[in-house]
Amino acid sequence: MLDALGKYAKFAPVVLRAFLGIGFVAAGMMKILDIPGITPMFATFFGDLAKPLLILVAVIEVLRGLALLLGVWARVAALILSVVMVVAMIVSWNIQPFGFFGDIAQVFGMVPFAYLVMCIAIALRGAQKWALLP
Repeated sequence: MLDALGKYAKFAPVVLRAFLGIGFVAAGMMKILDIPGITPMFATFFGDLAKPLLILVAVIEVLRGLALLLGVWARVAALILSVVMVVAMIVSWNIQPFGFFGDIAQVFGMVPFAYLVMCIAIALRGAQKWALLP
Protein backbone atom coordinates (compact mmCIF):
# COMPACT_ATOMS: atom_id res chain seq x y z
CA MET A 1 0.00 0.00 0.00
CA LEU A 2 2.73 2.47 0.94
CA ASP A 3 4.62 1.61 -2.24
CA ALA A 4 1.71 3.02 -4.21
CA LEU A 5 2.27 6.39 -2.53
CA GLY A 6 5.86 6.50 -3.78
CA LYS A 7 4.80 7.80 -7.17
CA TYR A 8 3.45 10.92 -5.44
CA ALA A 9 6.63 11.64 -3.45
CA LYS A 10 7.78 14.18 -6.04
CA PHE A 11 4.84 16.40 -5.05
CA ALA A 12 5.75 16.51 -1.35
CA PRO A 13 7.91 19.67 -1.55
CA VAL A 14 5.18 21.49 -3.48
CA VAL A 15 2.55 20.50 -0.91
CA LEU A 16 4.88 21.57 1.90
CA ARG A 17 5.57 24.92 0.22
CA ALA A 18 1.86 25.49 -0.38
CA PHE A 19 0.93 24.62 3.22
CA LEU A 20 3.60 26.88 4.68
CA GLY A 21 3.01 29.66 2.18
CA ILE A 22 -0.71 29.80 2.88
CA GLY A 23 -0.10 29.56 6.62
CA PHE A 24 2.40 32.42 6.67
CA VAL A 25 0.36 34.66 4.36
CA ALA A 26 -2.71 34.08 6.56
CA ALA A 27 -0.77 34.74 9.77
CA GLY A 28 0.76 37.91 8.37
CA MET A 29 -2.56 39.19 7.04
CA MET A 30 -4.25 38.56 10.41
CA LYS A 31 -1.55 40.68 12.04
CA ILE A 32 -1.86 43.45 9.44
CA LEU A 33 -5.64 43.55 9.70
CA ASP A 34 -5.64 43.71 13.51
CA ILE A 35 -2.58 45.78 14.42
CA PRO A 36 -4.39 47.60 17.29
CA GLY A 37 -5.63 44.29 18.73
CA ILE A 38 -2.32 42.43 18.51
CA THR A 39 0.03 45.25 19.55
CA PRO A 40 -0.72 44.87 23.30
CA MET A 41 0.27 41.19 23.17
CA PHE A 42 3.49 42.09 21.36
CA ALA A 43 4.08 44.87 23.92
CA THR A 44 4.22 42.33 26.76
CA PHE A 45 7.27 40.81 25.06
CA PHE A 46 8.86 43.70 23.17
CA GLY A 47 7.80 46.84 25.03
CA ASP A 48 8.00 50.06 23.01
CA LEU A 49 9.19 48.18 19.93
CA ALA A 50 5.93 46.21 19.74
CA LYS A 51 4.22 48.05 16.90
CA PRO A 52 7.25 48.34 14.57
CA LEU A 53 8.18 44.69 15.21
CA LEU A 54 4.59 43.59 14.64
CA ILE A 55 4.51 45.36 11.28
CA LEU A 56 7.93 43.96 10.36
CA VAL A 57 6.95 40.39 11.25
CA ALA A 58 3.62 40.71 9.41
CA VAL A 59 5.30 41.99 6.24
CA ILE A 60 7.97 39.27 6.43
CA GLU A 61 5.31 36.59 6.87
CA VAL A 62 3.23 37.82 3.93
CA LEU A 63 6.12 38.40 1.51
CA ARG A 64 8.06 35.26 2.41
CA GLY A 65 4.82 33.23 2.44
CA LEU A 66 4.12 34.40 -1.11
CA ALA A 67 7.70 33.56 -2.03
CA LEU A 68 7.18 30.00 -0.78
CA LEU A 69 3.89 29.68 -2.64
CA LEU A 70 5.43 30.86 -5.89
CA GLY A 71 8.77 29.17 -5.41
CA VAL A 72 10.72 32.42 -5.58
CA TRP A 73 14.02 31.91 -3.76
CA ALA A 74 12.29 29.43 -1.49
CA ARG A 75 15.47 28.55 0.39
CA VAL A 76 16.07 32.16 1.38
CA ALA A 77 12.41 32.61 2.29
CA ALA A 78 12.52 29.46 4.43
CA LEU A 79 15.68 30.60 6.23
CA ILE A 80 14.18 34.00 7.03
CA LEU A 81 10.96 32.39 8.24
CA SER A 82 13.02 29.97 10.35
CA VAL A 83 14.40 32.92 12.29
CA VAL A 84 10.85 34.23 12.79
CA MET A 85 9.80 30.81 14.07
CA VAL A 86 12.72 30.57 16.51
CA VAL A 87 11.69 33.93 17.99
CA ALA A 88 8.04 32.77 18.08
CA MET A 89 9.10 29.63 19.95
CA ILE A 90 11.06 31.61 22.51
CA VAL A 91 8.17 34.04 23.01
CA SER A 92 5.52 31.29 23.16
CA TRP A 93 7.36 29.56 25.98
CA ASN A 94 6.75 32.68 28.08
CA ILE A 95 2.96 32.19 27.97
CA GLN A 96 1.48 31.39 31.38
CA PRO A 97 -0.19 27.97 31.75
CA PHE A 98 -3.98 27.89 31.91
CA GLY A 99 -6.94 25.67 31.07
CA PHE A 100 -7.25 21.92 31.31
CA PHE A 101 -4.09 21.26 29.28
CA GLY A 102 -1.97 21.93 32.32
CA ASP A 103 0.94 23.61 30.58
CA ILE A 104 -0.54 25.35 27.56
CA ALA A 105 2.87 26.84 26.75
CA GLN A 106 3.93 23.45 25.45
CA VAL A 107 0.89 23.28 23.18
CA PHE A 108 1.49 26.78 21.77
CA GLY A 109 5.20 26.03 21.38
CA MET A 110 4.53 23.07 19.09
CA VAL A 111 3.05 25.07 16.20
CA PRO A 112 6.12 27.30 15.72
CA PHE A 113 8.32 24.22 16.15
CA ALA A 114 6.44 22.34 13.43
CA TYR A 115 6.67 25.37 11.11
CA LEU A 116 10.39 25.64 11.92
CA VAL A 117 11.00 22.01 10.98
CA MET A 118 9.09 22.46 7.71
CA CYS A 119 11.05 25.65 6.93
CA ILE A 120 14.32 23.84 7.55
CA ALA A 121 13.22 21.05 5.19
CA ILE A 122 12.54 23.58 2.43
CA ALA A 123 15.79 25.41 3.16
CA LEU A 124 17.69 22.15 2.75
CA ARG A 125 15.84 20.78 -0.29
CA GLY A 126 14.88 23.96 -2.09
CA ALA A 127 11.66 24.68 -3.97
CA GLN A 128 11.82 21.58 -6.21
CA LYS A 129 8.96 21.42 -8.74
CA TRP A 130 6.86 24.30 -10.04
CA ALA A 131 9.08 27.08 -8.77
CA LEU A 132 9.39 30.41 -10.55
CA LEU A 133 12.90 31.22 -9.29
CA PRO A 134 14.42 28.25 -7.47
